[in-house]
Amino acid sequence: MCAVRVGDWSGPEQRKARRVALGAAIECRDGFDVYQGMAENISVTGLLIRSEKQSGEDKVLSVSFFLPGDATRIQAEARVAHIVPGIFMGLEFSTVSELTKSAIEQYVNSVPTSELKP
Repeated sequence: MCAVRVGDWSGPEQRKARRVALGAAIECRDGFDVYQGMAENISVTGLLIRSEKQSGEDKVLSVSFFLPGDATRIQAEARVAHIVPGIFMGLEFSTVSELTKSAIEQYVNSVPTSELKP
């Protein structure tokens, strides 16, 4: 298992799927609480969101964003798998339509290996 570093945080690599850079604005909803963030990277199993505001671990959020070059809004539910307070949240997709999963998979597979997220 190799180490991963995001800003000042580092720890053991726990990813199970190919992850690529995303850099897309994202909206997160936790009940009536709505906030914005930046989706830094994505895989078919989840994504990393940079945001000063976060929900607690294991909370399920509704997320909404666009993949680069695609005008179709991605909407899914995702569980907060881990947080670094005031910096980022790692989300694991929990409810994703087959169409959405296919779009994410197609995007992830379209990114050249040289652009993979370390």
